[in-house]
Amino acid sequence: EVTSETAGAAGFALDRDSGDCYVLSSLVEITSEAGTNVVSYSCNDCESDDGGEVEAEAEAESEAASIAPAVDGFEATHTGGSEGGDGVRWNYRNDYRRIDETAESAEACAKRVLEDPLAVGFIFWEETGRCITLNDLVTKSTGSNTDAVFSYTREAAAAQYDGFTAVATGAKGGDELRYLYGSSQRRHLLKDVSLEECVAVATGDEQAAGFAYRVDNRRCYVLHTLETTSTTGLAVVSWERSGNTGVEGTLYTTGASSRGGDGKRLNTSASKRLALLDDVTLEECEQTAAATEFAVAYMYYPARSANACYIFHTVGRTSTTSSYANSYRLAGPDGYVARHSGAGGGNYKWNTGDTRLVEELTSTELNACAEACTASEDCLGFVHRPNLRCYLLSALKRASTTWSGAMSYSKV
Repeated sequence: EVTSETAGAAGFALDRDSGDCYVLSSLVEITSEAGTNVVSYSCNDCESDDGGEVEAEAEAESEAASIAPAVDGFEATHTGGSEGGDGVRWNYRNDYRRIDETAESAEACAKRVLEDPLAVGFIFWEETGRCITLNDLVTKSTGSNTDAVFSYTREAAAAQYDGFTAVATGAKGGDELRYLYGSSQRRHLLKDVSLEECVAVATGDEQAAGFAYRVDNRRCYVLHTLETTSTTGLAVVSWERSGNTGVEGTLYTTGASSRGGDGKRLNTSASKRLALLDDVTLEECEQTAAATEFAVAYMYYPARSANACYIFHTVGRTSTTSSYANSYRLAGPDGYVARHSGAGGGNYKWNTGDTRLVEELTSTELNACAEACTASEDCLGFVHRPNLRCYLLSALKRASTTWSGAMSYSKV
């Protein structure tokens, strides 16, 4: 109230825990200490003592934010039965609940929300670590319960992933549809992975048509065939590929036929390869292969052998396989792919014997050699040497060589 003692005051601060009221002659904003439950007000028309009204404008952090742990991308909305709490939490009845598990912290619980396009908030019990993510936010009184339970609202929009579009959203707030992900539809099954890890594997497999991700048990199903079933009771989101992998190499073999491939792979023996890399993406595999001297092809195993990348100096005979790796031939001059590298690489080239030789050219750059082969009706491929010698060939058969740096190409 405006009295003789408060007339002319600039505002006041109220400690809601103790009930103490501080009347202020000037207003200076400071950072509130953690756990402090103080709300500040500025005065409007506090100059007289004739009953002027005080308009309260809260300038400090909200009461909920001062009690609940701060979580990036989320607003602490309710503080439940904790000391100084508002006695309210989100309702977590079954049709609102996406997952119900334990988490080390509110931040860890928030990460599960960010993995789920349908989750809009969560509840976290500080003492037990219980974490419930929700598809709808409806308030409910905590009654006499005194648990420190904090309810959060998601501020950040659901992540979008380049090259994929969510098309079926499952149960518990979704459209109750999902892709079939049995052994005849899937390329990979990964357990206990994040949505980002699932997307990375699907992105790295050019035969993947899409994927399904279960937010309850964090399972990822990368699929080569997309089919939907009428209903599902699972919290699972299905995605289809809407863009390409961005790989520039020419797809050569596609792995297990039971998983949508051609049943073939390259020979991965040490005598055929220049390098073996672990824990890399498909893009990193291609970039490394393109930058590796004498490399002619590479093969990528997503989600297996630590995301292995094989870089080859020769493309020989393929082997049958039940694995799901894709191999690529590096692009050469326009219309050609590299097949073999000479001494210093794999010590192989096309046989350039007289019976196969269409023409031998000197002082010929690589692109000019390719153009000469294209112009010849009899030419199927060529060998190019660093000394600018060019051999146009009517038949392609591998032979050993001591020619340093010789590269063999075939028409696409």
